[in-house]
Amino acid sequence: VALSFSTPTGPLGDVVVELVTGANEQAVATFAGLAAGTLPAQCDRSAGQGALLEKERLEGLRALESCLEAEGRPLSYEGSTVWRVVRDQRIDAGALPSAYNLRLPPDVQGDNAGGSLTHNCPGVVSLRRGTAANGCFVIAPAANPALDKDHVVVGRVVAGLDVVAALNDLPTIQSGNGVGYQALAGDIAGRARPAKGCRYGSSELYCTAGKPLRKVTMRARVTDSLEGAA
Repeated sequence: VALSFSTPTGPLGDVVVELVTGANEQAVATFAGLAAGTLPAQCDRSAGQGALLEKERLEGLRALESCLEAEGRPLSYEGSTVWRVVRDQRIDAGALPSAYNLRLPPDVQGDNAGGSLTHNCPGVVSLRRGTAANGCFVIAPAANPALDKDHVVVGRVVAGLDVVAALNDLPTIQSGNGVGYQALAGDIAGRARPAKGCRYGSSELYCTAGKPLRKVTMRARVTDSLEGAA
């Protein structure tokens, strides 16, 4: 999988991810499907149900109608963003554009080959287990064993580690509300991880923590070889 990162002022460069084989097949297929723009996803037909106010119910139904009109369009990383950087720990990318709102998120599964696949070096790429990450993925800029518990490894960066380093060094917004990253990641009891990632324009206060000061967009494609990624 080839990932191309850019800012409004120009490209940052390309990263090539070699996918894991023989393990975590479902998670790898999910990542590759999002990169290729071929991952199907149905709309959440519960939108508007349980709303206390009629206005909220009608807004939910209108959003569902809009989703159903485009339901045949597969999910894709095209136009997604790098939405959070925790320096030397993780780079969160793949926040799906708002056009995919109300799509049921992929349910990521995998056991990391019984624990033999780990975040033991720079460039390990993984998806968070379950549906909470909404397809977003993580690039570890350094060894980070803390990710092993909840993330399923799907590949390793084999070209473009300099780009990973540049992403890791991006200036970011620092949280001023006292909410630490562990709380955001769901590592503290009673705090749930943001369900769909902190996208640009979000009104949630915690969504500013770790967000790059410059918007970083991403394009992805699946290649047959390293030569095809060039």
